Amino acid sequence: MTISTLTATTFFHWRTDMAVQSIKRVIKFEDRKLQDVPGMSKEQLQAFYARIYPELATATVEEKITTGGVEITFTTGYKSKG
Repeated sequence: MTISTLTATTFFHWRTDMAVQSIKRVIKFEDRKLQDVPGMSKEQLQAFYARIYPELATATVEEKITTGGVEITFTTGYKSKG
């Protein structure tokens, strides 16, 4: 089949064969894994969880792409003695 023989129907049929997959996000804070809230940006997640963990309000946010998806890590300046 040459390009000149392709029709719109053929093109759109080809396009419908693609699959959409969601990306898994892992949210980490200290030794905790927090539940992801779909549709929220990392900044929105930070504000959302700062209501439960106030130290997150001033935390730094690091986003790393891994083979399993995206890892978002919140880091505070607070360290426990030990």
